[in-house]
Amino acid sequence: MSKYYVASPWFDPFEALVKSRMIEKLGTEDYFDPHSTEASQSYDESPGEELARTIYNENVSGIVDCMELIFPYECTDIGTLMEVGIALKRGKKINQYNYLTDSIKRIDITPDESWTIKESYPVVKLNSLSAAIILGYNYDHEGIIYYDTCGLGDNIMLSERFTRVIMNSQGHYEVAQKNYEDIA
Repeated sequence: MSKYYVASPWFDPFEALVKSRMIEKLGTEDYFDPHSTEASQSYDESPGEELARTIYNENVSGIVDCMELIFPYECTDIGTLMEVGIALKRGKKINQYNYLTDSIKRIDITPDESWTIKESYPVVKLNSLSAAIILGYNYDHEGIIYYDTCGLGDNIMLSERFTRVIMNSQGHYEVAQKNYEDIA
């Protein structure tokens, strides 16, 4: 069991810098970094469905096994925010790292009844960052949850657990094709 799960995007140099500083600020080696797994490293070289599923499972296991989750204050990555939701569902402590002040702060997010998705086949529109956290909070939903990225990039954490839809020209949703090369 790791003390911390490091939830952070690393897709560009600035995100990698923020993640590096955040880990440094933790002052411990007792953390799980999802990007350091063999599957994640392999995915960078050769994306595919089997590796994506492995990464999803490793990430969820890392969250379940940690005591606390930390993520960057400046984060707008929907996969990272979904991980925050998964951690909240599991009762983990949540911390935010602020790059500008180089500080870590415990945040108190208390989910209420409105966070639980009760419909059988809902479509969650990811048009706000809180929608991604709520989607993560419902990662163990027994039915099928559809999601619309609303123009944002897709993400392994979403695509492996939920079904992406797109709106057609008539204003109806259609299931989108999964293209692993396009998932950030």
